[in-house]
Amino acid sequence: MKVFTNAKIISPSANIPTGADAVAVKDGLISAIGTRADLAAGATEVIDLKGAFLLPGFVDPHAHPLMYGQMMDWVDVGPSKAKNISEIIAILKKAEAALPAGVPLRAFGYEHRNLEEGRHPTKEDVDQISTTRDIYVMNASGHGGAVNTLVLEKSGITSATPDPKGGAFERDGAGNPTGVIWDAACDILTGKDGVKVTNHGPNFHLPDDQSVLTKQFMQAQHEFIRHGVTSVGDAQVSQREFDTYKDAKKNGGLKVRYSMYLISSQVGHAKKLSADAAIDNTMLTANGIKMYADGTLGGWTAYFPEGYKADKNRKGQLYHDAQEFESIFLDCAHQGYHIATHAQSPTAIGMVISSARAMRKENIKSVKGDFPIVRIEHCGLPQEKQSHELSDLEIIAVNQPIHHHNWGDGVVTAVGNEIGERFNPLGEFVKNNVAFALSSDAPVGKPNPFEAMAAAMDRLTVHGTELGADDLKIDATTAFMAHTMGGAKALGKADLIGSIEVGKYADFAVVDANPLTADSGAMRQIGVLATYLGGQQSF
Repeated sequence: MKVFTNAKIISPSANIPTGADAVAVKDGLISAIGTRADLAAGATEVIDLKGAFLLPGFVDPHAHPLMYGQMMDWVDVGPSKAKNISEIIAILKKAEAALPAGVPLRAFGYEHRNLEEGRHPTKEDVDQISTTRDIYVMNASGHGGAVNTLVLEKSGITSATPDPKGGAFERDGAGNPTGVIWDAACDILTGKDGVKVTNHGPNFHLPDDQSVLTKQFMQAQHEFIRHGVTSVGDAQVSQREFDTYKDAKKNGGLKVRYSMYLISSQVGHAKKLSADAAIDNTMLTANGIKMYADGTLGGWTAYFPEGYKADKNRKGQLYHDAQEFESIFLDCAHQGYHIATHAQSPTAIGMVISSARAMRKENIKSVKGDFPIVRIEHCGLPQEKQSHELSDLEIIAVNQPIHHHNWGDGVVTAVGNEIGERFNPLGEFVKNNVAFALSSDAPVGKPNPFEAMAAAMDRLTVHGTELGADDLKIDATTAFMAHTMGGAKALGKADLIGSIEVGKYADFAVVDANPLTADSGAMRQIGVLATYLGGQQSF
């Protein structure tokens, strides 16, 4: 038995005994909580935490680990690197010169509203880097970006090419593609034999050798671990991600617990994938489906039928009409899968609410006798009346505060003050008893729970704007709960993770300050000293 002693135990959802400063671990599970005097006598190993704070390992229920690992290898053109398109071009020219012939150039991180020009790079901009090499510059949202003329020509994209359902080729006034592509249009990036998502979501599943993909996954996993994250929901899994998890697991590389949400285009293969021998429901789970209702606020593809305030000609898009969406949703529910749907606008959120109501009306339940978990990913701009519906239908909002921190000002510009200042209305969720979780959406945000919690507490944007009214903020304890037990509930694992309780996995984050008493500034400064998975140190 291993005993952690001299700890300040923080787990507000659990009933920690008064005076407890020690946790015992046996076979990877928490076996007892008490004092050192109570527990140390039977220990085979004692770990003195020297007064540090012992937290449950953080749960990040919405992230994209392999995509994050790929972005770590791509060229960074985010706001800390480039403030305008000319600087993006200069960075990429330097990177291009160092690449062997025939190797694609890929970059990530620009946010057009943070660029001095206030626009996306076009094919003419990207052509300045190279006209003989495939180039893709991904927007920070991950839903699209800019390519050069060569990429368009290889795919036969012209002014006569229709937009795919659930995607778009941006065009100039004459109808010619500008080189900016969104969502389902990104299928052109994965090659003839690559993953095709069609109108089921954005395609960021760019191919590479399996050894390269596994290496990229492993470097991303380290980032989660060093920030105290021990459980992750992978919120868009294709065959590419599935094979990478299997490869990492085969070689003993999984150091975080992963719950996979298979992209809905894979639903016909879901049962086969879920039955794979690699699925052990300890380190690797596959019991969820990822759907998309609308697009991204970052690319103005979230659906607003009345048009964006900043551009009435832009309405965004739906991936499915309401009837098709509900049909896929109910099919997934009948198969017993939890359903996580990307939805940002009131219309898209309403589609999930309507489908969840239909599921309950049909009384579709799992073999355990309960309803499948229904999640709304992001859930950025719900109407307040929809919050009441979320509560009534027990729909979990899986939110990313780093979105309003990074893009809040731009969202206000896009949709107007009245709607935009309510972006990520977590305080309203608390008031209306909506279950919610916090997450990173990595690589869109770094997998740092303390940054996410701080952003939820102060609602400050990168430009220093305090977004919306004070009653949209949440306190430190609520934020902490949302990034631990809230995430555990979203993953359907509240009986296993998310708190320090006897019988749960001994997954811990050891930190240097108490997050429950920190203001947002102090929250951002909290450091992780160690991370443990099943009682074994991983960082």
